Amino acid sequence: MLSALAAVNAFDVCNDAPQLFSTGSSTVFPIAELFARRYDGIDVLNVVTSAGSTLGLRNLLTGAADVGHASRALAPKDYDNVDCDGSLVNADGTVTGECQGVLPNCVKVANDVIAVVTSPDVTLGPQTLDDIIALF
Repeated sequence: MLSALAAVNAFDVCNDAPQLFSTGSSTVFPIAELFARRYDGIDVLNVVTSAGSTLGLRNLLTGAADVGHASRALAPKDYDNVDCDGSLVNADGTVTGECQGVLPNCVKVANDVIAVVTSPDVTLGPQTLDDIIALF
């Protein structure tokens, strides 16, 4: 009976705590989880999910999420998909206007990197980026 009472009290605290809902890219998900841990010990209920970049951005723009994480820049189609003006999104993913009352602010947390690793038995001289791209 004691554990049931403790559980009820824990839910009361969770229901009263401010919530921070973060969703989006599976690539960014581990970083978002680490960020959420910064709130451990503070009365904030963090919910971090992985749903893909497009859905994360859609949820942010429609107000369904507090944070939308993406492994790509915001694109005009993200605004268009939620009935906003895609021309407000610049080529670099920054915006010049709100979408449904939300003005997204990008915080870059990482860069993509490609490493070419070969066996020591492979004789491969210096390669340019164009040489690597030609492999694929």
